[in-house]
Amino acid sequence: MSPTRRANGEGTVYKRQDGRWEGAAFVLTSAGVRERRRVYGRTREEAHRAVTKLVRQSHQGLPVAATAQSVERFDGQLHFAPPKTRRSERSIPLPDELKKVLLDHRARQEVERAAAGPQWKESGLVFTTMIGTPIEPNEFSRYFRVLAAKAGLSNVRLHDLRHTCASMLLAKGSRPVW
Repeated sequence: MSPTRRANGEGTVYKRQDGRWEGAAFVLTSAGVRERRRVYGRTREEAHRAVTKLVRQSHQGLPVAATAQSVERFDGQLHFAPPKTRRSERSIPLPDELKKVLLDHRARQEVERAAAGPQWKESGLVFTTMIGTPIEPNEFSRYFRVLAAKAGLSNVRLHDLRHTCASMLLAKGSRPVW
């Protein structure tokens, strides 16, 4: 096989008419389906690295989101906003145990979707209200404090848990994907 030819499933890299290089591959998305995603580079090597990263993330079970985002309240409404910093966008591959938990959660969410009928609002989020809308951030934090207190963890903040989870995943061998 020539050095410019990629094996099936590795994506493709080619030069566009405008002179930029483009890479494309079918990757796992956060919706659980495979979609063709495109990446760009000034050189063939740059596009090759970017498409290889996409494919590697997909093989590690790390879904590709349309955009990194957070839910914030301002002007009296919930809005999607980009993360505060570039470092906030890093991803860590999910261990198999967590993939199973999330797949079980998706199955429960499908039941909620069916029960909500036409009231369901598709948001593309993993965790939603019973009708598919984003969870109010303050309400989510309040509910977490109640659960933490019941578990005897009264001095643990939700933010602390995020860091603990990331540290445990890194100790288990997961590596951040930038």
